[in-house]
Amino acid sequence: LPLCYHCTTLTSFGDSESEHSQISHFRLSLGMRDPMTVFTVFVVICCSHACADQLRRQLPDGNLILGYAQGCSEKVLLEAVQGVNVINWFASNLAVVDGVPTIQEGLNLTCVRWVAGELRRRNLPTTHILSVGGWDAPHVDTTLNGKQWFAVFDKWNQEVVANDGFQGFDGLDWDLEGNDIVESPWNHFTLAGLAAVGEMSQAAKDAGYIVTMVPPESYLDPTTGGFDLSLLHAYSEWHPEFKYHGRNCYAALLAKWGRIPNNHRTFDLVDIQLYESYAHAAYQLDVRMVPAADYLVEWINRTLTPWMVDFASVPGLGIPSQLVTITPDQLVIGFSMGAGDGKSVFIHPTDVGKAWARLPTARRPRGTMFWNMEIDGDFANNTHVNVSLVQGFNSFLHTR
Repeated sequence: LPLCYHCTTLTSFGDSESEHSQISHFRLSLGMRDPMTVFTVFVVICCSHACADQLRRQLPDGNLILGYAQGCSEKVLLEAVQGVNVINWFASNLAVVDGVPTIQEGLNLTCVRWVAGELRRRNLPTTHILSVGGWDAPHVDTTLNGKQWFAVFDKWNQEVVANDGFQGFDGLDWDLEGNDIVESPWNHFTLAGLAAVGEMSQAAKDAGYIVTMVPPESYLDPTTGGFDLSLLHAYSEWHPEFKYHGRNCYAALLAKWGRIPNNHRTFDLVDIQLYESYAHAAYQLDVRMVPAADYLVEWINRTLTPWMVDFASVPGLGIPSQLVTITPDQLVIGFSMGAGDGKSVFIHPTDVGKAWARLPTARRPRGTMFWNMEIDGDFANNTHVNVSLVQGFNSFLHTR
């Protein structure tokens, strides 16, 4: 029989009273008397269900440390051994090239498979996510709708990526941002672009994939209820010459496409980049000199409190103004090695651990994220002090 090769532990089927009852009912309904025939048919049925379950990708249990891999190397493997249990492989674009829908990426897939295989051999549960976008990267080509783009991704993932024991990427991570060129079309989300992301996310989730988003701080900001699709805003109190902030644009994805038909949520994780250039976090820590642990506790509590967003200000979006909600098991806080000049905030893992300890268990985020694995352990915040984010986070998250 062409049974699914994933099904390896079926010899105990029928051990429980309920399973004996199911077998008996099945035998009577089909008029089967030979126990071996009944068992064979049930093996086929069980395998089909087991295979379906196998395709529902999962995040590791418990706390998470997400790390972005800008390339593939032994350093990525080392970071994963030391604590990263979700690797966001950076990056890809969804583009139509010469009329052909294409997953554009520059990853060394052979190396990705090697890292995944090594982690499996060491019995270190790790989820592998494909990042889409990045700063200066194009947004999704809307020649195709979201469902069509998911079909392209799924086919590519199964037929090109999956190999050598690697089952392909476990999901998608949305990292669509702005562009250095002010006139670039990628400094403005379109309604069609948002719909493509939202619908592709729902299709991926419905098919068993993991879906995450990684908005810069201003793209999902509980300090304001304002909303629009421009990525060219400035903060009047903090480097007003920097005109590359958003205004809750990612909140639309949560509000309009945040659930699939079975009412399961679409987005498994919401990783917010506190290290966005000239973000509120940098202003609070570097200008107002708020202690980092104090700021994190306040920011976490604020972010986990539903806030009203004025979606009605963009009528074409088609949803009313409403509360946006992020739950603790969705929330992941994004950190970086800092810039040293206040442009990108640096928060030491020790301070993050202090904030974690002060929060009630039920109020703690799912974990931390950092950019990026290749530079982790180098000099932090333009100093001559080496800092390992992954080791610092693992000291209190205990992912490894």
